[in-house]
Amino acid sequence: MIPTPRRIGANRRWSAVLAVVVAATISTVGFVVDLGLVPTAVALGLAFTSGLMLYRFGTRVMRRRQAVVRRGLDPRLAAILDSRVAYYRNLDAAAKERFRQLAAIFLDETPVTGAGCEVDDAARVLVAASAVIPILGFPDWEYSTLREVLIKPGEFVAKPTEYDYDDDLDPMLGMVGNRGGSFHGTLILSKADLIRGFSRSRDKMHVGIHEFAHLVDEGDGAIDGVPAWLPRDRIRQWLDLVHHELGRDGERRRADAIEDMDDDEADAPGPGPQDREVPAPTGRDNTPAGRDNRRPGPEQNHEDWDDMSAYAFTNEQEFFAVSTEYFFKAPRELAARHPELYDMLRQTFRQDPAASKG
Repeated sequence: MIPTPRRIGANRRWSAVLAVVVAATISTVGFVVDLGLVPTAVALGLAFTSGLMLYRFGTRVMRRRQAVVRRGLDPRLAAILDSRVAYYRNLDAAAKERFRQLAAIFLDETPVTGAGCEVDDAARVLVAASAVIPILGFPDWEYSTLREVLIKPGEFVAKPTEYDYDDDLDPMLGMVGNRGGSFHGTLILSKADLIRGFSRSRDKMHVGIHEFAHLVDEGDGAIDGVPAWLPRDRIRQWLDLVHHELGRDGERRRADAIEDMDDDEADAPGPGPQDREVPAPTGRDNTPAGRDNRRPGPEQNHEDWDDMSAYAFTNEQEFFAVSTEYFFKAPRELAARHPELYDMLRQTFRQDPAASKG
């Protein structure tokens, strides 16, 4: 959140009120409990000191952000933004200034740590850009659950003990640790795929935006695939759209499963596919929210949605995250092919990237 005069004033007022209440309470106790002149003077001194310390504590974050904004984003990092982030280049001057301020605050407050690889300035800037792009249109935003961004060199495998499912060791490109345990508050990204998301490739994959979209989804308290900032009167429309497409994808995946078993049975003796149970489609699999285990490659066909990765149809959470990638990486194509989805995302993010000059 950028420290505007209104926010600074509100922060100071609330901190001052809390400080006065605490100081008054301590002073009152000193007067009511008659311990003599010296103990009363000590109580007054303690009240003043406690109130001052509480006020300083309450305003510390805002004061630090003011200093960051005054200092501005390091020119070297701003140059990387300009050369590597097309979204940033397409903004007008005022939006670019806001983007740089948010990126500077993010990098000042969020550690970006390498795990098996070096985290250079370019990687840090691309992480910050991934964080800022989805929330640039929000007047107030905090990634309140995020404590650290961890960068792996490439695809990685999470320990199965970190999750409440069995033996799923698929390689991942990104992950949000939102289930408690050692990764709680940690967002993990593949460095190779983070960089690839900002390349000029024609695919719509952007692992950085994907994972931060899950945190935006969490803005209402849960990663549930319902955008936190979507206008309330559009929520039913969103759910109808998502559930309709997940249901159609379930039918397709069921057909694919039967076809795969037919192929297997052609190579090995045993009971035919009619003797094997095929689970009923549910429109979701066992992939937890906040994980991205796609591998780059040709996108899979999905009837009228053949332009969107089939990973979007895993569950409601992934539909939102993959749609968000599409919205920011190929907005004009999304607006042309899926205008209803584009319009809902436009209202959710309070941005219209298809109308940008780029």
